[in-house]
Amino acid sequence: MHIERFAHSPADSAGCTVSYITSDIDGEPRGISPDIGADEFSFVNDRVDNLIIKPDFASNSVGLYWSAVPCAHSYQVYYSDSTNHNLNATHLLAITGDTTCTHAGILSLPGVITCTTMW
Repeated sequence: MHIERFAHSPADSAGCTVSYITSDIDGEPRGISPDIGADEFSFVNDRVDNLIIKPDFASNSVGLYWSAVPCAHSYQVYYSDSTNHNLNATHLLAITGDTTCTHAGILSLPGVITCTTMW
């Protein structure tokens, strides 16, 4: 069963975390607060505004910062070293409830970094 991405559901973020279940039936990553059922879903993933990327060469890391989106309960951060913009679960860097993310290691360029909201 797949729930419409534009229809709110009581199953959204109402599941229990199980440490060894890291992806859903479609291979998509389980969220911080997983949904009830075999399918992880989110409503209208919008890209965030004002994404700032700050490399820190001293610590060999990259800091990502963005503006909060009203009603978003978490954010997914993706990276691909390809410019084809075909990002999927294998490109997921982090799921966070904050408006910052630190990635250990420098990301190669050209590449694509995308941060989307989860409702």
